[in-house]
Amino acid sequence: MIREDATISKRRMFRRQTRIMSESERDKKGDHPTLNSSSSIKKETLNKFKSSIYNNKKTLIRKIKETTSNSRPRHSIILQLTTIITLIVKLKVVDNVNHVFVLIFV
Repeated sequence: MIREDATISKRRMFRRQTRIMSESERDKKGDHPTLNSSSSIKKETLNKFKSSIYNNKKTLIRKIKETTSNSRPRHSIILQLTTIITLIVKLKVVDNVNHVFVLIFV
């Protein structure tokens, strides 16, 4: 029992010494463990990435709203599509209406 406590305390002391040594070596190099650790850098880049995605999403939604508000109404676009489909079928470019939908949507 006493022996186990002694080995545990030796391990703790060794860990403390290595931690203190590594911190002093970092200070000599100019790196600070809390500011430049890889986990904090990863979190910072992740936060930047999230904010850029959020900002891009907001601008994209704004652009879509602007274009849809400035563009023609939907029923005219649908009317144009139906006229194109009927023209293609009448000209017998495609033998089947289903093929036309495949051509348009693929």
